[in-house]
Amino acid sequence: MPTRRQFLINCSTLTLAAGFVPAAFFSKSVRADGLSRNRIGFDVFRDNTGSIFTVHAETAAATRLKLMVAERYQAADPGAHIAPDARNENFSVLFRRTAGPMLPQNTYVFEHSDLGRFPLFIVPVRVGQDPGHDCYEAVFNRLPC
Repeated sequence: MPTRRQFLINCSTLTLAAGFVPAAFFSKSVRADGLSRNRIGFDVFRDNTGSIFTVHAETAAATRLKLMVAERYQAADPGAHIAPDARNENFSVLFRRTAGPMLPQNTYVFEHSDLGRFPLFIVPVRVGQDPGHDCYEAVFNRLPC
């Protein structure tokens, strides 16, 4: 039977290895001709509100999403300014499906005429409330560049 120390080392190694799988997938499928993941920030999305993004799924036809809203999060807790992530950029973006199949929660390759291609994790929200106008949200809590 492995010791606690061996168990923790094995789990840490597995977790680290699992983190490289998505990175390896996107490094092969996404050309670095657009916005790097380190530069995807609130200002970029705010400035592109209303524009169309083509979303590429592995098993379905491309879906077109319109960027509807880019909104900053404000901490409600008065002590939030001393939290470890207090300096992070916190915001969300909301897309509306304009064409193509509905997308389940997943990471997809987004393509934009000015920004290029980049991976983004989205979650369906407000699905089925207005047929043909399903919405998807991406939430960011990232270190500012």
